[in-house]
Amino acid sequence: MVNSYEVFKHAFEPTFTDRVIAEYNKNTDFYGRILQDESFRKKLMEMLMLDIYTSFREEMGA
Repeated sequence: MVNSYEVFKHAFEPTFTDRVIAEYNKNTDFYGRILQDESFRKKLMEMLMLDIYTSFREEMGA
């Protein structure tokens, strides 16, 4: 069974932020913008979530 997008989103959002913080020192300009620019962060997160969610659904045959 594949989770709904809303359930996936609920789990993805905090993980996304944790990973951005963990990777911050590798590219402070890019990751700093993600952390400081809420509009940019939301757009990027939504694009990544949808892409990853769609890939998972395809792999599961849903």
